[in-house]
Amino acid sequence: GSEMCIRDRDEGMGDRMLFSHDIFSMSTLFDYQPEDILEYIGGICPERFLFIKKRVFGKLAEMGVDPEYLWNLTIENPKRFFEG
Repeated sequence: GSEMCIRDRDEGMGDRMLFSHDIFSMSTLFDYQPEDILEYIGGICPERFLFIKKRVFGKLAEMGVDPEYLWNLTIENPKRFFEG
């Protein structure tokens, strides 16, 4: 995860990286799950949509990744991708 992101950055691929996760596929089911299942899911990933920001980017920051680089990954790269 985090090590691969740093390796790709160091190899000059940082301007082509996009982050995603599948919490949306789980979250669409939240209204239809029994309470024990919801507690289990919450125990695995309590951050839900903030998982990448809190865990992944937190780890990358601990590893010395520049905040501007994280900004580019989350704002500039997707913007450039979707604007074509």
